[in-house]
Amino acid sequence: MKASSLAIAALLAVVNAQDPVTTPCPATTMMPVCAITCITSAASAVGCTDVFDIACQCANSAAVQATAAPCVAGSCDGDAAPQVVSAASAICSQCVAS
Repeated sequence: MKASSLAIAALLAVVNAQDPVTTPCPATTMMPVCAITCITSAASAVGCTDVFDIACQCANSAAVQATAAPCVAGSCDGDAAPQVVSAASAICSQCVAS
């Protein structure tokens, strides 16, 4: 689940950066910037076309992660990868109502 949450976290970071009032979840600030574009594209590719639909992104986290992983690996250095996974996990657990 942690790795699967990778894409969702980046999308939330994008949303938070664009409009912190719309997305008041502090966990979004944990996402490394290098992963954001990859995860946004991956989420869209799996059907989560609304960047504000975090529930969709978390519900489809395995597909988003599988799609985003190669891009994230190429865009982020080795030190950022664990941060991406940790941020994604935190965003899905803290920012999406269960």
